[in-house]
Parts: sequence; structure tokens; C-alpha cells
Amino acid sequence: MMGGAGKFLAFIRDELQPWVNARYAAEPASTAFFGHSQGGLFANYVLLTEPGTFSHYGIGSPSLWWHNDMMFGYETQFAAAHDNLAAKVFFAVGEHETHEGRVREASRMSAAEQTATELRYIDMVADTERMVAARRSRGYSGLEIESVVLPDEFHVTVAHLNLSRSLRYLFDAPR
Repeated sequence: MMGGAGKFLAFIRDELQPWVNARYAAEPASTAFFGHSQGGLFANYVLLTEPGTFSHYGIGSPSLWWHNDMMFGYETQFAAAHDNLAAKVFFAVGEHETHEGRVREASRMSAAEQTATELRYIDMVADTERMVAARRSRGYSGLEIESVVLPDEFHVTVAHLNLSRSLRYLFDAPR
């Protein structure tokens, strides 16, 4: 899966989390993961394969288009086998993470990069909304989910806002 996602998840679950829990006053029942872009793709992978790894997920601008939209297949498989998804999840994506916005963003890059961007149709806003709608439609018990499209933001400008909004939602801080 996706260049080692399973191995990375095993490292987090089997080595990193026990190491942190042994050294710090962590609350193993209240853990969070935040991922942006391919990190957001990985967050979806964890949520759909071993959701109990974390209790809170901040998913920013996930690259759901990766490997021919494979994550939507994972979502369908998970839904067929589960009616519970005990997690609090926040999705955020920038308003200009559409194909048109990506083309505008690439206008400052080399001609080759601009051409490559124009040829590959990616609409991360539509993909994120599709994934959120799929999760909501399942009626999972235990799932708390929220999503937002952040105005005037591109893929390269939205990460910090995604993180801030995720933390505020996931841990009930004032918004």
C-alpha cells in the first residue's frame, strides 16, 4: 500500500506510541494524528484500516486522488465490514485546491511543471467533500465528523490553518 504505509503505521503503533507512553504522561485513550496532503492520505489509511490507533484525526488537504483514488475503495471495504467508527475527525481543504486553483498556483513554476499540472486533473476540494459525504452517509456509531473549505487558500498556504482548525475542533477549544 502506498509506498510503505503499513510499515509506517506498524512503527507508530508498535514502537513510537509505546515509547511515548513509557516516557511521558500521555493519555493512550486520547491520541491525535494530523496529516496534510500525503499525510492526510495516510490519516485516511489509518482511519480505514486500524482506526483505534488514534482517537482524533485532523485531515488536511488529503491526496485522495493518489493511486487512482484507491482510498475510496478502502472506504467502501471498511463500510461493508463495520457499523462503528469511534473517532473524532476534522477535514479541511483550501478553496483553491481545485484543478483551476492548482493551474493558477503552478503559473509561477517552470513551463514543464505548468504543463504537467494542466494535464493531470485533480480536484482536492471535490475529493474531500466526496470522502466526508461517504463517511457521513454510513451512519457510523461513534463517529464525530466535521469539515470545512477554507476560503482563499491554496495547497501550499493552507497547512497551518488546517492544523489550527483541526486542533480547535478535535479538542473543543474556542473557535
